[in-house]
Amino acid sequence: MNGLAVRSPLEMALLHGTNDSTIPIARAREARDVLIGAGFDVHLRELGGFEHNTIYTRGESVVRPAWEFLKSTALEQEPRYQAYTY
Repeated sequence: MNGLAVRSPLEMALLHGTNDSTIPIARAREARDVLIGAGFDVHLRELGGFEHNTIYTRGESVVRPAWEFLKSTALEQEPRYQAYTY
């Protein structure tokens, strides 16, 4: 594990295209696994057929799930700054 050990009340969403040749989907899966292993609550949504810049032509299909994720993970209270040491 890359020296990360954190408990965070914030959930994370990763949205990544399955046909991204700039940053392959395997990297998003690795990032998810590392973050989960470090104590983060991470949700990876694989966007079938999307390439690296698909958001510019099919933005609604990315923005809507991102917004739904944000609405579903609203915090009960404002997050406060906390310095972490690694």
